[in-house]
Amino acid sequence: MVRDAYARSLIFDLDTSIQALVERPGRDDPETVKLTGIYYNLIRYWAEV
Repeated sequence: MVRDAYARSLIFDLDTSIQALVERPGRDDPETVKLTGIYYNLIRYWAEV
């Protein structure tokens, strides 16, 4: 979906960080929720369908 290799790398790094945060403070932590929203917005921005 994301053609640019650098963008894919950023999204992957963000995703792995979010997954680590979900295990610590939890899925409902406000900052985790905010980062998850940023993650999905970046995918929508860079995705090519």
